[in-house]
Amino acid sequence: MTLNAVLTPAEEGGFVALNPETGTTTQGETVEEALANLREATELYLEEFPSNRVQDDRRSDEEIRAALRSRLEDLKSGRDPGMSFVDVFGEKA
Repeated sequence: MTLNAVLTPAEEGGFVALNPETGTTTQGETVEEALANLREATELYLEEFPSNRVQDDRRSDEEIRAALRSRLEDLKSGRDPGMSFVDVFGEKA
């Protein structure tokens, strides 16, 4: 199974890592550490919730990227409308 990782620089330093297929999120001081932490968190998630593997009714990768880009722009401009898991991944995620 191939899964995606979305990495963004953290405001306080380091990187935030997100797996959009499972919603697992973690962080690390370096890209390598963030990816290693994400790999571990995602593996644990899939062990705990094996029936929650990627579902067809989730938002597309492009929809997720657009939602995350929009959220980043809001944060950069000082607006903070808040965003829930459902806002990014859809109700069925």
